[in-house]
Amino acid sequence: MDATKQGRQHFEAFLAGTPGHYFAGSQYLAAQDWQHSGVVNSNGTKVWKTDKVGAVVVRPGVEIGPRAVPVQETERRHLKTYSSMSPLDAIIVDEVHVFSNRDAIGLRTLKTIESVWRVGMSGTPYGNKFVGMWAITRWLWPDEIPRSFWVWSNDWCSTESYAAEDGRTVDNLTGERIPGTFVASLPCYIRSEAVMKPPPAKIIYVDLLAQQRADYDSLEEEMLVWLQSHQGRAPLVAQTPITLRARLRTATLGVMSLDTNGDIFFGLDTQSTKLVELFKLLHLYGDQPVAIYTDSKRFAKVTAARLQAAGYNAAEWSGDVSSKQRDEIKQGFLDRKIQYLVAVIPAFSTGLDGFQTVCNKIVWLSESENHILNNQALARFFRPGRQGNFEHVKILARNTHDEGIYSRKIMETLLMSATLRAGPRHRLGDGVMTQ
Repeated sequence: MDATKQGRQHFEAFLAGTPGHYFAGSQYLAAQDWQHSGVVNSNGTKVWKTDKVGAVVVRPGVEIGPRAVPVQETERRHLKTYSSMSPLDAIIVDEVHVFSNRDAIGLRTLKTIESVWRVGMSGTPYGNKFVGMWAITRWLWPDEIPRSFWVWSNDWCSTESYAAEDGRTVDNLTGERIPGTFVASLPCYIRSEAVMKPPPAKIIYVDLLAQQRADYDSLEEEMLVWLQSHQGRAPLVAQTPITLRARLRTATLGVMSLDTNGDIFFGLDTQSTKLVELFKLLHLYGDQPVAIYTDSKRFAKVTAARLQAAGYNAAEWSGDVSSKQRDEIKQGFLDRKIQYLVAVIPAFSTGLDGFQTVCNKIVWLSESENHILNNQALARFFRPGRQGNFEHVKILARNTHDEGIYSRKIMETLLMSATLRAGPRHRLGDGVMTQ
């Protein structure tokens, strides 16, 4: 079931209860279940979106003034597309961790699809945080998992207290109180760990260029950096810690600029010590196929373009590439017509197989803040069916957030392994969670 004409016909048959086996992406199912529209007043005039202080929000990159373009407020309406369907015999959710956010619309959609059996599969079922386990298990076993998240978290979660700005003491949920005890309590939990573990990544350190270092240090110290734009120097502000981390990662890739809309971009001739090191590695690998990962779509485009300009057969895999194009790129890679696959991590981290049969080399230009996506991206190539000696290399910028990301990911992976290893208790039930 998808957006094609045939896929839409399959979707209609699914709604009608026609017997069969139906396959669909979670985003597609949710898209058919929710409607987004602009908000208008009773007199038909548009309602503009406002910020925390009540100021009208305008489109990014447009100066506030007579030419400013306001942003219309939007609202989301649940269509309850699946609520009138007869129960399915079974619903099997692969990569079930995508539903670990208890407030996400995808989870609300999933809950409206009734079924006799429910199976959830994932190597990392709760995503990045243990609290995500409540949403997954509540869907699997609604009669056994408390309806209230806070009742459940009080039983299973560890906390730490900190003082808020207003003087209150706030408890923050930090993980599982005793790692492994929750999955041991589930009616049916099956974990099968891979016999082979991926080898440690080889690390190559590079130094930032003088302009990169200046931008990076300015961001880190002042949360503000001045970049070159079409109108000269322009400020780029990182307003939140999450935004700041993303900006810091981007600053390690190459010398950044701003476009006419005020968005970051990398020129095709951008200077980058990571790209210099990448070309050295590819020279050492000779004619071997190589996967090249980055979390930045902008930098993926530059990397692919630079490889192509150097005479290499390279292709970009990102959210801007259509399904048809992805199929063509995959076939070209499998046929050895494409040697280098430059992939944006979120776009290439799940649901893909076959690449490991022709490629056993990965180069990481940057990683995602979401270590689940990093692990999933690694598993596209380190999986059954791989050929030859597997190797992955991480190019890290010295004395930057790159190094901090790397060390923190190791600790998170160790903690997750402990949390997902069940204790001795194991009993069967109607729901199944498998990995």
